[in-house]
Amino acid sequence: MQNHPLLKLIHHRPFLHLWISQLLSQLTINLVTFSCLNQIYNTTKSSTAVSLLWLAFSLPIFLLGPLSGGLVDRFHLRRTMAVTNFLQGLSVLGFLFLDKYLFIIYFLVLLYSALDRFYIPAQQAAVPRLVEKELLPIANGLFFLTQQTSILIGFGLGGLFVSLLGQNWTITLSAVFLFLAAAAAQALPYKPLKGGLTESGGFKEFVEDLFESYRLVREHPYLKLPFGLIIFLQAYLTVVFVLLPSFANESLGLPLQHATTLIIAPGAVGAFVLSFLLPKILERWRKKSVIKTSLLISAISLLALSLAGVVPVWFRILITIIASVGIGGSLAAAMIPANTLIQEKTPRDFGGRIYGLLGFLATAATMLPLMAAASLADIFGARQIMILISFVLFSGFIYTKRHDYF
Repeated sequence: MQNHPLLKLIHHRPFLHLWISQLLSQLTINLVTFSCLNQIYNTTKSSTAVSLLWLAFSLPIFLLGPLSGGLVDRFHLRRTMAVTNFLQGLSVLGFLFLDKYLFIIYFLVLLYSALDRFYIPAQQAAVPRLVEKELLPIANGLFFLTQQTSILIGFGLGGLFVSLLGQNWTITLSAVFLFLAAAAAQALPYKPLKGGLTESGGFKEFVEDLFESYRLVREHPYLKLPFGLIIFLQAYLTVVFVLLPSFANESLGLPLQHATTLIIAPGAVGAFVLSFLLPKILERWRKKSVIKTSLLISAISLLALSLAGVVPVWFRILITIIASVGIGGSLAAAMIPANTLIQEKTPRDFGGRIYGLLGFLATAATMLPLMAAASLADIFGARQIMILISFVLFSGFIYTKRHDYF
């Protein structure tokens, strides 16, 4: 039993500290995001206003993404994660003074996201430095599983947290989580996480490194396709999240608090189960087959969810839960192998830049579809837009079927 890969990871203290930092950071952002999302939609009843929350979160990704990755590779990863977690904790405390002004919500989300542009690339770059290559799929599965569990708690139980503790105590608890995440990051070992480019210095070298990361992805087929896949899925997931309040209200007749129980919680459970089973699945099937099948299941599940509102109430609930499980599980089945492939093929000292670039490109690719989808949803309804997205997912299935880079 001690030789089980998951147990080996958990007993590896440096990875355990990194995982705790990720868990607390993810839990906080989902609790805070639910609170902001709920307040904005209840105040405005507009998908466009909700999309502005995403825009506030994404603007730092767009502006800082490529640059932050290069800076992360020049600084010590442990120090970067600890400092950003601590500063994020201070920014979350700012929500205690929100009152009823929505522009303060947007500003604090923007500030939190700007700090996240340094934390996330550092965290992703730290994984292959702390974990043996053969354990990378397990580590990425555990990280994805943690992300989905945090969504389950933050969104699925966010309304319960606010109801029982109140808005201010929920925010205070979230800030405490981030301070503990900073302590966990500071406990990481020094040498494996030392920046590999600290001595190169100079603006010229910095710019050259930035363009080299672009060339690396563009010219390497084993990086290019998983890069594109993750960007595609991130855009899809972001658009669906922004449409969720309107869809729940218009098509399912539910407020956001109840919709999280029927949609987000089952989706997180689906991702949880698939993340646990995925290592065994990848032993029997190629990554390409798993990813291709997951895109097809995701398209079918989203189409079923979109049409759930036209059936009787008792059947509607069942379809919503099953479709949400399918969406969550299929996302895990596609994103975990793609992320593992990126980590395996990325040179050691390029980790921060590659993940900074990934965040930047995902944001750039999402911005126009998101604003268009939110505006069209306010005109035609969220259900129609989600049906359209399901056909886009099916197109992604056709594309991966014709390309053999996995």
